[in-house]
Amino acid sequence: MARFTFGAGNARKLLRLPLYALGALTTLVVPRTNRLWVFGSGIGGGEGALALYRAARERVAGTRLVWLATNALQRGDFGGAQRFLEEAAQAAEVSGSKFQQWAVARARSREAIARGEHVNGVRFANDALALATEVGARRLIGLAHARLGDALFEAGEPAQSRTVLEQGRATVDRETMREAFVEIEWKLARAALAASDRSAALAHALAAREAAGHDLYSRATTAATLATVRAAEGDRVAADLLWREALALVEPTGYGALLADVRRDLGRALVQWGHVDEGRPLLEAARAFYADPLAERRRAEIDAILMTGAEPAAV
Repeated sequence: MARFTFGAGNARKLLRLPLYALGALTTLVVPRTNRLWVFGSGIGGGEGALALYRAARERVAGTRLVWLATNALQRGDFGGAQRFLEEAAQAAEVSGSKFQQWAVARARSREAIARGEHVNGVRFANDALALATEVGARRLIGLAHARLGDALFEAGEPAQSRTVLEQGRATVDRETMREAFVEIEWKLARAALAASDRSAALAHALAAREAAGHDLYSRATTAATLATVRAAEGDRVAADLLWREALALVEPTGYGALLADVRRDLGRALVQWGHVDEGRPLLEAARAFYADPLAERRRAEIDAILMTGAEPAAV
């Protein structure tokens, strides 16, 4: 496969100038209205779009406000997510853009992980890492390592996950690649905890939480991860507070998959601690998110917790 170059990429853009012109002409005839405002963010709820949406909801009257979900996965529509990703994969292949192919492979891995399809999760994550390495962009390489580490952890390979995540951590810069740094740190905390290395798990969890900043998604994932570490240490009070902090952050948003994960983990911990009546509604709500037939494995995992209540809490 040929290595990406900016010269080749710019040449392809020049060839597409007629399409850009057609798009500009189309905007002249497509009906528009100032009564419909559309908001969205592909990199995090704390990057400004969500704050603007909330401010508009409070101050702007007579206008319909629409927040665009990141993707069908966050709505629990796994069938739709697969269809969109298949279309995206075809478009990325036709475009020849390695960046687009990387983005699709990474998204397909995330979708497979969410459904519990661990083999495909690892396969697509390896594809994403290969594409990122070919492009040579540090940010893409770091995020690809984070996804592969996630896939390996979910596939029951925490030692390999930790190795891959440590490689990713060596790639990213904390100041200029903050979101990648945070993601890798909290995933390293999980992997370290699986190896019974609690001191390292705590260090990674605290580093992730400190670096999360104002990004809502990062704040929620780091709070949930630190909750897992505190639960492993036997500090139930701190763990409970942290999981509920994560819930409070995620519940008002459209991050359905993350909300289901936090509900599952807090519910599992409560059942394990003997608070079955309090944990069961959380587990049932998490199970409802996975109602799509393609998410059968996730439903089975939650059913096992509901039946036994004996599994350890984990993010």
